[in-house]
Amino acid sequence: MPDREQPGATGFIASTYTYLWRSELEAAVAGIAEAGFDRLELLAAPPHVDAGQLRQATDRIGTACGRSGVRVHSVVPSGVDVNLASPEPTMREWSVGYFVSIGRLAADVGARWLIIHPGRRHPLRPAPDRLYRRWVIDGVRYLLDALAPQIGVLFENTPTGVLDTGDECRWLVEQVGADRLGVCYDVANGHMVEDVAAGLAAVASSLRLVHLSDTRKAAWAHDPIGAGELDFGRVASTLAGVGYRGELVLETLHDNDPVRGFTEDLMALRRAGRWGGSTAASAP
Repeated sequence: MPDREQPGATGFIASTYTYLWRSELEAAVAGIAEAGFDRLELLAAPPHVDAGQLRQATDRIGTACGRSGVRVHSVVPSGVDVNLASPEPTMREWSVGYFVSIGRLAADVGARWLIIHPGRRHPLRPAPDRLYRRWVIDGVRYLLDALAPQIGVLFENTPTGVLDTGDECRWLVEQVGADRLGVCYDVANGHMVEDVAAGLAAVASSLRLVHLSDTRKAAWAHDPIGAGELDFGRVASTLAGVGYRGELVLETLHDNDPVRGFTEDLMALRRAGRWGGSTAASAP
C-alpha cells in the first residue's frame, strides 16, 4: 500500500459526515478548519460529491481546502447504494466501479486512504456466507488492482452482516494480502457486533485508521463522544496496548453547531484517556 505521509505523532481528524444535507462542501471544510483541524476525512456522498461529476467535485475540494488551509487525509465513499456483497452481478460490478472512481478522486485530491466497506446481506433470505465472502474478495481484489499504486485502501468494519467483526476483517486482509489492504476500525460499528477491545486486538497488525463516535446497542448511531455507552478510556488503553499511534477520525454527527460539537468531542476524549500525545487539534 502506498504511504503518502511520513509517520508522525497521533493526530485527530474531523469528518465532513456531519455536514451532509446541512452545509455546502465549502462551508464544511471551513468549519473543520475553524474547529482547529488541519486535516479532514471526506464523506464522498451527495450533496457534497456527485459521482457523475467527479472532475467538478475534485476542483471544489481542492479550492475549498486551499482556501481553508486543510488537507484531505482520507475519503469514504457513500455507503447507501454500494454493495460488494449483492447477489446481483450487475450491482457488484457497479459497486466496484464506483469505488474505483471515488478512489481516483481521492488520489487526485492528495488523500492517503480510500476507505471501503463490504455492503450488506439480505435480512430475510440471505445467500450463504461462503458466497458473500467470495463476492467481496473478488470485488476488493479487482479494485485494488485498478487503483494501485494511486491510493492506499482500507477496509472498514460495518454492522451489516458481511465481514463485520475484527476477526472477519483480519481474515479478508489475509486473503488479499496485508501489503495491499489495511483496516479502518470504527468503534461505534464494532460496538454493535462485538467487544470493541477484542475487535481492535484482532486487527492490530493491519490497523491504519480508527473512527471514533458513540452509540448504543439498542440503536446504531454515530453520536457525539459521551452520548452513548462506549467506554473511550478502554478504547484509548486498548489502542495503546496494541501499539497503535496512527490517526483518529472524529466521525460524530452533531445536530447543531459542528464546530462546538467537535471541540466538545475532543474534550470528552481527553478526559477519558491518553490518545498517543495527539497534537492535531488542541482542545480548550
